[in-house]
Amino acid sequence: MKKGWWLAVAALAAVAILVAVIKLRPAQPAQPTPEVPPTATHVGASPQPASTYPCPQATPELLEVEPVTSPTKALSQVVTVRMGSMEAATITVESGVFTAPDGLVTVDLLPNTAHHLEVTAKVRQVRDSYGCTYGGYTLSTTRDRSGVPLVIVQGRPERPGSPAAVIGPENVVRLEELASVAPPARLVTDFAFPGADELVSTGYGDTIRRWSLITGQEAGAIGGEEALVVAISPDGLVAATGGISTDPAVRVWLLATGEMRELGRHDVGAAPESLAFSPSGRLLASGSNDDTVHVWLFATSSAQDLLTGQPAATFHGDVAGRSQAFHSLAWADDDRLIAAGSDAIYWWDVTTGQTMGRLAAPEGVQFLVGAAFADGGERIAAVAQDDRLYVWDTAEQRWASWPSETGAVLAHVAFSPDGRLAAAATYDGVWYVWDAAKGELLTRHPAAGPAVAAGIKFSPDGRYLAVGGWEAPIRVWGVP
Repeated sequence: MKKGWWLAVAALAAVAILVAVIKLRPAQPAQPTPEVPPTATHVGASPQPASTYPCPQATPELLEVEPVTSPTKALSQVVTVRMGSMEAATITVESGVFTAPDGLVTVDLLPNTAHHLEVTAKVRQVRDSYGCTYGGYTLSTTRDRSGVPLVIVQGRPERPGSPAAVIGPENVVRLEELASVAPPARLVTDFAFPGADELVSTGYGDTIRRWSLITGQEAGAIGGEEALVVAISPDGLVAATGGISTDPAVRVWLLATGEMRELGRHDVGAAPESLAFSPSGRLLASGSNDDTVHVWLFATSSAQDLLTGQPAATFHGDVAGRSQAFHSLAWADDDRLIAAGSDAIYWWDVTTGQTMGRLAAPEGVQFLVGAAFADGGERIAAVAQDDRLYVWDTAEQRWASWPSETGAVLAHVAFSPDGRLAAAATYDGVWYVWDAAKGELLTRHPAAGPAVAAGIKFSPDGRYLAVGGWEAPIRVWGVP
């Protein structure tokens, strides 16, 4: 009995060992089969699929849109969209969604409306003889081939809150923010009004940009040069720029075409801080931070007629041991230039080169940082990084001091075109408006957010007041 039991146990152990050996035995390789190229889906420049057949890398298509016509009186417009192997183009706009297979998209326009176009085009999908698939993706843009935003203004849009009147003492307390523009510059350094409903901006890391105050949108960029200061010719057709110490050129631009000419240069290391056209537009003055003001001859608004090279006249400050920064310029007429520096304000005859007048900064002021002029220079307002607006009293022949509020640091100043208002802004964006005849503070506006303001300016027709820049948007105010 014992012997039979051990034989049974031995038999079972042998069977178990045999099963384990069979399980551990490596499987025989399968017979190879012919390789077949896999189907590859290749969209644009996406990664290639894992495959023994390498599908070639596709070249992404280029989407281009021809410039649109704006403004227009028509109630429809054909927009031309170009892209290789295009299946269809679609335009989404305020008036609807419009599609065409050939890239010629007819867009219906709403009356008296600004239309902002978004163009989307689909690349036709194709498969080659190896099974690789290409295309099938979409591209989109909101700018034409020149980089200008695709905006079609039909008729004359009426924006709620557009200026109803010239800003004056009687209505300045009713000012409201009507528009805000945010240039893509690292820091917005200056802005100006080419016309009643348009703004131009400059800044670090950016070119000259035009902004429509009707649509609130960018109207185009000009040139590729960085600029920190800008001035507009009296006819609104030409912009002058400067401000870079490493590139101290004074340039002029035709706003309609973007054509540029260089009038001349300040010394290397001298940054132009101010620009001003004479009343006729024939002369341009540029003031820098090295105690120098140049006057350039600017013949007409045609870029072909610009006379460039050496300045027609050059002036310097007269404070011993001080290199003044000429931050503010104005013209009494085509013969007399007014220049405000850190320590004094000068009247120069550009024909004879003589100094016709000199006004020292207010007593106790360390230096001036901004000045504005009205009535051909008969009235002057200045700021000096304290809480006072300094106004020259012609009758008394002395500086008057108008308070803002304790602790304010006024850094920018402007007169309204009719001279009835004086406005000043602090570095942090708080701004004040006084009755220029009475010296009465009429209104104070707090800053919209933490920022450093780059300036305060009225539009030529007096309907807009723009404040801001630097790290903040340029906010445009008016009487609704």
